[in-house]
Amino acid sequence: MIEFDARVYEFVKSLGGFYRRYSDDIFLVCAPVHKATVEAYIESEIGKLGTHIKISKSKTDISVFGKDLSGAITCDKPITYLGFTFDGTKTLLRNRTVSRYYRRMTYATRRAARAAREKGAGIPFKRKLYRQFTHLGNSNFYSYAKQASEILGDDTHKRQLKRHVPILHRKLKRRGK
Repeated sequence: MIEFDARVYEFVKSLGGFYRRYSDDIFLVCAPVHKATVEAYIESEIGKLGTHIKISKSKTDISVFGKDLSGAITCDKPITYLGFTFDGTKTLLRNRTVSRYYRRMTYATRRAARAAREKGAGIPFKRKLYRQFTHLGNSNFYSYAKQASEILGDDTHKRQLKRHVPILHRKLKRRGK
């Protein structure tokens, strides 16, 4: 898809827009007057790639951004890209991404509790859970959110996950429930 990217990039750039693609996520910014032209161009370029690649209309989001009277950026619908949402004022971790993080924490604590019961121990092994799900780990979702906050220059992501340790403790106490 390198040729596809090059063609779309040049086309969108010629209209004064912005184009990025990561795997199957495409992010495109253009003036509202070019919306139909850009959509038609993307459709035709995707068509050149063959029948095995299609645009999923159900996953396609189009947001219109503008400025209100005070000059603040507004949008009709927040955009989502690579696990983040942007509503014109703040960038957040996508709700579905945060839910998946806590769901995985639940499953992991259940497995740990079950393994502890099977071994006859009353207390689950916690070190691995702390490394996987808290600020004490190096390469986990929390460290990813922290790094994103630092890059974006705010602590919004950390605030979304600020209760991660008490939630892990509650799940451990309730054996993953």
